[in-house]
Amino acid sequence: MTFRALSAFLLTALISPFAVAAEESSGFTSMEKAVFEVINKARTQHGKAPLIWNEKIQLACRQHSRQTAQGKRPLGHDDFDERLKNLAISFQSAGENVASNRGHDDPVAHAVKGWLKSPGHRANLLGDFTLTGVGIARDKEGRFYFTQIFLKTTPPL
Repeated sequence: MTFRALSAFLLTALISPFAVAAEESSGFTSMEKAVFEVINKARTQHGKAPLIWNEKIQLACRQHSRQTAQGKRPLGHDDFDERLKNLAISFQSAGENVASNRGHDDPVAHAVKGWLKSPGHRANLLGDFTLTGVGIARDKEGRFYFTQIFLKTTPPL
């Protein structure tokens, strides 16, 4: 193997894992934004103001979803108060939706449909909130984990 061929091989071997991670991350970002858009569409159809996207909330949601996907925490709302405190955003009220699914052509649509059918989740989606963020992670078996936090701030950030 020539030096040039060896260099190209090593460069490809070093870059490939990062390219996959970046692709997956941008894929989740597009999925996260898709949840946001579908939720806002549902809100406007029900006469509610659209929510404002907040990156701090997104990062907290993504971290929660990752920890769940990694088996570090159960699917649920454990430590929700801690997540809110760590946001360092002043708010009047808050809500959170979580979901998981696997084996669906459109995991986003499946999660949002489930939330809309559940009275508690639906109340959050259509509630008196101003800010939101969504975080998604996937485990080794291909199961997606969704977290969405809703905040009411005055005035909206």
